[in-house]
Amino acid sequence: MAAVAAVAFPLIRARRVAQRQRQWFADHLELARVDELSGSDFETLTAELLRRDGFRHVRELGRAGDMGVDITAVGPDGRRFAFQCKRYARTVGSPEVRNFLGALAHTFAGHTGVLVTSGRLTRHAMAEASAAKLILVERDQLAGWLRGEVPLELRH
Repeated sequence: MAAVAAVAFPLIRARRVAQRQRQWFADHLELARVDELSGSDFETLTAELLRRDGFRHVRELGRAGDMGVDITAVGPDGRRFAFQCKRYARTVGSPEVRNFLGALAHTFAGHTGVLVTSGRLTRHAMAEASAAKLILVERDQLAGWLRGEVPLELRH
């Protein structure tokens, strides 16, 4: 009986944890809920969206010492991506774009850069991001991606 309990308890616990994670993800698929998230929770939500959409090897790197990239992943087509997530009520400016471009040029060379924000980019940030061929997911695109209506656009 003890052996059965020793095997069953971890399985039951893992299922409960997985169910809580699925429920948390489902509960945050609206912009109004995204606006309430912390930056690290926004990164987690973005990572779950990537997994939902078939990305592999999704790694959350965010927090201090992330070297300018919050998530790395391998796309369904095999390309390597580096994501910068900005859960901002304000706009994302040129300094944030430049920091991300620096990380892509050095530590994450060979990765396609994707900037995901719950806000919008300033005009200058947009120009710099476009010139560098970053893939951008701003507030309106994020809303569609959250709902599963608009796939993540991976062209640049």
